[in-house]
Amino acid sequence: MLPVRMLSILILLFSLCDADSICTTEFKMDPPEIIAEYGGSPVIVNCTTTLDEHDGMYWTVGNEIFQLEDEELFISHSVPVSDWNVTAECKMKLNESYECSKDLKVILFKNPEVVHSVQLVNVMGEETQYRLQCDIINVAPVQFLSVSWYKNNENIRTMSFNDTTKTPVNESLILRVDISREENVAQFRCEAELDFGPHGPKLPAISQTHSISAHYAPELKTNSTADIYQLRGTNIALSCEAEGNPPPVYNWICDGENMLENTNSLNITRVNRNKTCTCTATNYLGNITKTIHLHVEPRGCPLTLTPSETVVKFGDPVSVSCSTSARYVEGMGWEAPAGHTRFESLTAATWMIEKFQDWASKPSCNITLNDDFQCSVSPVITVYKAPEMVSVTELDNTQTARGTAYKNYPHTQHKLQCDIINVAPVQYLTVSWYKSNERIHTQIFNDTTTKTPVNESSILKINISREENVAEFRCEAKLDFGPHGPKLYVNSQTHRVSAHYAPEKNTKKSTQDIFLLEGTNITLSCEAVGNPPPVYNWTCDGKNMLENTNSLNITRVKHNATCTCTATNYLGNITHTINVHVKKRGCPLTLTPSETVVTFGDPVSINCSTSATDVQGMGWEAPFGGTGFESPPVVTWRVEKLEEWTPSPSCYATLVDGSQYTEKPVITVYKTPDIVSIYPLNQSHMTEEHVHIVPYNKNTRTQHWLGCDIINVAPVQHLTVRWYKNNKTIQTQSFNDTTTKMPVNESSILRIDISREEKAIEFRCEAELDFGPHGPKLPAIFQTHRVSAHYAPEINTSCTVDISPLEGTNITLSCEAEGNPPPVYIWTCDGENMLENTNSLNITRVNRNKTCTCTATNYLGNITKTIHLHVEPRGCPLTLAPSEIVVRFGDPVSINCSTSATDVVRMDWVAPAGHTRFESLTAATWMIEKFQDWASKPSCNITLNDDFQCSVSPVITVCKAPEMVSVTELDNAQTARGTAYKNYPHTQHKLQCDIINVAPVQYLTVSWYKSNERIHTQIFNDTTTKTPVNESSILKINISREENVAEFRCEAGLDFGPHGPKLYVSSQTHRVSAHYAPEKNTKNSTQDIFLLEGTNITLSCEAVGNPPPVYNWTCDGKNMLENTNSLNITRVKHNATCTCTATNYLGNITHTINVHVKKRGCPLTLTPSETVVTFGDPVSINCSTSATDVEGMGWEAPFGGTGFERPPVVTWRVEKLEEWTPSPSCYVTLVDGSQCTVSPVITVYRPHGPKFPAISQTNNVSAHYAPELILESSTEDIFPHGGTDITLSCEVEGNPPPVYNWICDGENMLENTNSLNITRVNRNKTCTCTATNYLGNISKTINVHVTPRGCPLTLAPSEMVVRFEDPVSIKCSTSATDVAEMAWMTPAGDKEFKPGSDVTWMVKNLKWWTPSPFCSITLNDDFRCSVSPVIIVYKTPETVSISELNHGLMLKHKEDKKHNMTQYKLQCDIINVAPVQYLTITWYKNNKIIKTQSFNDTTKTPVNESSILRVDISREENVVVFRCEARLDFGPHGPKLPAISQTRRVSAHYAPEVNTKDSTHDYLLEGSNITLSCEAEGNPPSVYNWTCDGENMLENTNNLNITRVNRTKTCTCTAANYLGSVTKTIHVHVEPTGKTNKITFTVIWALPFIVAIIIFIFIAFYCRKQWKKHGHYSFVSDKDIPLNITQSNGSN
Repeated sequence: MLPVRMLSILILLFSLCDADSICTTEFKMDPPEIIAEYGGSPVIVNCTTTLDEHDGMYWTVGNEIFQLEDEELFISHSVPVSDWNVTAECKMKLNESYECSKDLKVILFKNPEVVHSVQLVNVMGEETQYRLQCDIINVAPVQFLSVSWYKNNENIRTMSFNDTTKTPVNESLILRVDISREENVAQFRCEAELDFGPHGPKLPAISQTHSISAHYAPELKTNSTADIYQLRGTNIALSCEAEGNPPPVYNWICDGENMLENTNSLNITRVNRNKTCTCTATNYLGNITKTIHLHVEPRGCPLTLTPSETVVKFGDPVSVSCSTSARYVEGMGWEAPAGHTRFESLTAATWMIEKFQDWASKPSCNITLNDDFQCSVSPVITVYKAPEMVSVTELDNTQTARGTAYKNYPHTQHKLQCDIINVAPVQYLTVSWYKSNERIHTQIFNDTTTKTPVNESSILKINISREENVAEFRCEAKLDFGPHGPKLYVNSQTHRVSAHYAPEKNTKKSTQDIFLLEGTNITLSCEAVGNPPPVYNWTCDGKNMLENTNSLNITRVKHNATCTCTATNYLGNITHTINVHVKKRGCPLTLTPSETVVTFGDPVSINCSTSATDVQGMGWEAPFGGTGFESPPVVTWRVEKLEEWTPSPSCYATLVDGSQYTEKPVITVYKTPDIVSIYPLNQSHMTEEHVHIVPYNKNTRTQHWLGCDIINVAPVQHLTVRWYKNNKTIQTQSFNDTTTKMPVNESSILRIDISREEKAIEFRCEAELDFGPHGPKLPAIFQTHRVSAHYAPEINTSCTVDISPLEGTNITLSCEAEGNPPPVYIWTCDGENMLENTNSLNITRVNRNKTCTCTATNYLGNITKTIHLHVEPRGCPLTLAPSEIVVRFGDPVSINCSTSATDVVRMDWVAPAGHTRFESLTAATWMIEKFQDWASKPSCNITLNDDFQCSVSPVITVCKAPEMVSVTELDNAQTARGTAYKNYPHTQHKLQCDIINVAPVQYLTVSWYKSNERIHTQIFNDTTTKTPVNESSILKINISREENVAEFRCEAGLDFGPHGPKLYVSSQTHRVSAHYAPEKNTKNSTQDIFLLEGTNITLSCEAVGNPPPVYNWTCDGKNMLENTNSLNITRVKHNATCTCTATNYLGNITHTINVHVKKRGCPLTLTPSETVVTFGDPVSINCSTSATDVEGMGWEAPFGGTGFERPPVVTWRVEKLEEWTPSPSCYVTLVDGSQCTVSPVITVYRPHGPKFPAISQTNNVSAHYAPELILESSTEDIFPHGGTDITLSCEVEGNPPPVYNWICDGENMLENTNSLNITRVNRNKTCTCTATNYLGNISKTINVHVTPRGCPLTLAPSEMVVRFEDPVSIKCSTSATDVAEMAWMTPAGDKEFKPGSDVTWMVKNLKWWTPSPFCSITLNDDFRCSVSPVIIVYKTPETVSISELNHGLMLKHKEDKKHNMTQYKLQCDIINVAPVQYLTITWYKNNKIIKTQSFNDTTKTPVNESSILRVDISREENVVVFRCEARLDFGPHGPKLPAISQTRRVSAHYAPEVNTKDSTHDYLLEGSNITLSCEAEGNPPSVYNWTCDGENMLENTNNLNITRVNRTKTCTCTAANYLGSVTKTIHVHVEPTGKTNKITFTVIWALPFIVAIIIFIFIAFYCRKQWKKHGHYSFVSDKDIPLNITQSNGSN
């Protein structure tokens, strides 16, 4: 049966394969896809097949299956387009078992609405920043949406969307743009388009355009100051042209008065005085001011007033006559707010008023002459009112005397005030003070501004002596209007004042004694005099009696008392003391019992009896059990159940004479303890007084602290606690708290020392209430506790063990320790904590040697056992071919792995990429076609039959040749060594060779070439970075001016050693040149040029320099804004001194040109030059010229002007002159372009005419006042809900109506009405409304406190740390049920809109450093809120490197050379790390931390950071290793990233030192060769220089070879480094060859002496050794100790 089943399966597979081929080749749709607008008409789709044999075709649309149609080659169906998720599928049945199908791709779209909004963000200098927002509303599907921004019809940004949501969504795009002032206006358009590709429908783009412009502060088109001269009485229009954006608002102020004109011109009619008018043009960016000085030429006014000055009482009649001597009067009259005018003639008028009631009236008499000249004069009217009342009052009720006692300070000072009520005008008021009708003081008032009635005051300070006692004062007010005016007097009432003095007693005694019987009443008296009258105060035994009269009543005196009466006024006080002595009466009461002890809750009774016969009645007073007022002789206090801890009954008796007596019993209420418990105390719970009372040795005894708690006992003062050790009392404690009567909890602490020999001991704590011999005997309550000795852990076996297991086996290590408390175990192997806390450790498949340590610990100490694990190795039977390889990134690579083992279970390669080819069970080859992994570490693994596993890895070096090598100059402004070429002949350049994208950097070598000659080589030793990096090499060079230009290039090479490849890449050639300051081609620094006025001139200034100089021209101190070597001046008008300065960074030179201009006059003549013409008559003036170089001439005038005509004559002619100020001017233009003008003097007049009456007009005016708030409060607090719309109101009245300005949290809201609308308020704000007019301003502050509406959103996670380019996802969920829409708004990642309860933001590859997604929710009531997660994107440093900043090391000199220090400045560079605020850099010196640096820069993108370390290296340290370690630390909840570090070795520097043991004298025969040696030690190594007899030997090593010496020499060797130098001198003595025998004889003769010296030295050495055995003597000067003897055996 099995073969038949296999055959059927094969047939089935073949049939399925055939069905697939039919579906793909014989099945088609027309159209192949639907792209239609949502909600449109259904689309007809044909499904066609060429397959004749099939069982039928049918459609499925959504979940609906339509009828099968047999024997049809095509079927049609209508697909609806009203369902966003519609799906359609055409299916064909091949047979009963199989069918094929094809999906119809359906795309439904909806064209969006586009809403474009503009918001002004900020203005920065010449640029204005806008925030443009484009909202695309209701678009689908969003994945085909393309949104483009256009600026002036040029596409500047296009954005597409990858959200696969099919239903309509809303999208928003924000564009921030800066508009410069040069652009002025720019048009921005946001265009949204659904793009379905080349074969899809073409839908129209939807857009909206906004024009925005740069904003700038106002600027004047003309000068900021102007002077205008105008005739008095004429009209004038002042102009102020300014441009700005927004257009400025104008404000005119003339002589401090706001003119209420907000246009750019100001009309002033009939100007009559000089004015200074200021026009201020303002917008929100600033303001600019133009000042116009208006100079009015005066005309005398022909009016006379009679009288010109008058004084009138308020309410009296007044009249003033006005007359004129002018003959051509058109009209005259009076202008006044009240009164009427009586015209006596055309040349006289009288102003009259029956009742003058205007304090500031300024009537004026006006006149208008026939020539429209107007003027006016005003009389000086003084309106007065006599004071309604004059009164004298005393200012301070508490008058101040000069001192503290009358006798020493005999005067009292008073302060009187004279009030003058309702007087005017105050400037004529004089106040005089009188003492007993004698004037003593006068005060004059000089307030000239106030004209209306006022209240005034005059203050007089006087001193009254006690002898005077009482004095009378009055004041007089006078209005004095001078010799021609009235004089008015008003007097005050008379005021009496007296002298003040301190209190004084009538009696001399200050102490009084009074004796009386207990219980009687008494009145104490205290008499004193003083002014002011004294105030009394009584105290008895320190208690204030609250009595302020001169007597004190005391009822039923009970005890002795000392009462003090103090009489006080503000000048002082006196005291009177009265001692009251009271005689006692005995108490006739007896209590039975007088003392009792009772249990809380038990009954108690006490009798009170008396033997006295004069007892009126007696009873008990108590909160419970008290009695009434009963008859003697006995009364009982009884309580059935005493439930009060401090009962206080008292028995009282009242005698017939009213005296009372009381007696109280002593009642002790007790309660035995509920519990007595004993427990051990932690020493950490002890207070300071309990800890370490007795010294304690932990090695011999164990200290315990036991606590005994006695719960709910009373009273504690009778409690005794006893401690027992094995039934023996060892401590007793009593309590002395006498204040607490209620039950309390008490504790007793016992400190004990237990030795290890005692082991376990029983302790007992016993509590007892002891009421003495007469109190009850209560049983003791106790509890016991057992304690034992503690000791540190001890190990029973050896503390060191060696074990030798076979590699790959399992072992168990044991560690047994005994201690009390039982020890806790910790296992560590090679410094790693094994996380095992038992006494044994299991290790599986041990594969290397280890040292494991077991530590047993309790609080008394610890003990350690060390186990050395020696693993017998098993070699790994694998061989790699090749084992090392260098491969270029992207090239193929293969490595063969083979084994000699025979018991192989499995063998394979483990690698992140590539594949393995198995040649046999004992060989496998790892291959990869395109090697693209910089840090790949493939490994070949093998598993043997005994489960032994091992692996080997090849060494793969992946390389990449540099993409580019280029040379650039680091600093464009190269620095020459000095400021002038002659003294500083070199220019320093700093070249940088950039090697781009090279790997690995450890094999990189950079060589510098100057004109193809290698001058410098740099090797890179970064062994940590394997991936491509960018490296740089810096070369500093000096170029002399003689060299002029030099060529440099750099070459980058990758050298992989003798067996690896060598790759070289060269840079371009870079040319550098010497720099020098500017120099002039001419010697003269000054030049003179002479020319005629009006001609054009070009000034020249030639200079050479490198860099080429920049030119600057100034003429007469004004910068000409010309930066070339020539200056063109057109139509020179006057002499000028022009200076040309040629500058580069090395210096500058100056050339001065003096331009001398010869004046030429204007060649025009006017006929006539002056004329007088009647208004309306004709006029003509000829203008002629005698010049021959005239190009043309003409008249300029508002009427009668001419064109540009030929010379020599041109005429200005007007048929009817109807302008009062005609201003024609004749101009001429010469051939050289110069121009000049002349103007005639024309006077227009009007002849005598009829006399017309004066014409006047009435104008309503109102009082002006500064803005005032209608509501008094200037601060308001409102509390809206978050997300609601609010309107802030600012109601202010003022005249002129104020202008409003709103500012919220420092931002100008650009609203100038009295209300401010804020939509969807979402945070607290402080808004200030300022209402302003020219008189002032007022502000109202509104504090908006937004009641938060919690945002029902939850993020999971809400905070995260993610690596750059890693995936990230955050889920946003809500608990709200009325959700209209939820969405993530983010520049990156998926967006999902839905009305559900969660939405997820996902990014597969996070490439934003500052992702700012926020989850937004909209509820059904339009409430919106959002939350944002905290996302920290990080990148570990690419490299960490240490470099040396100061190549010239500095030595810190000290007195002792041995302690000289070398200072280094090391810099640790961390490349490409983010975010830097989490970066910590740690410096190590020989693996010890010496410095840690963190950063608070909040930059999120990768940056390069540096840390600088200054270190001093001593010579003793020699060489020190420094390490810099960089780590990103995100706290306890963030990822733990490995630290990246690099090391650097530095050594101490010191000056050269010469070995002094070398000989400084050499003797040799003439003609011999000699080598002189000079060994010096130093760091850096010394440079040597030899000179012999002053001649430089040109030898720089430490040896000097001299051949065939022929004379005696003195040679000097100098060893030097940058820290110093040292010198060694060698004397070379040469003997002639003829003296050889003499030398031999000398040697033979000297030999005995040499032997004798050697013997002498030997004897001296032997004697010294003997002296050391017996003693050593030191001889010192007589200033010190005469003799020191030190014996070797220590005796004296």
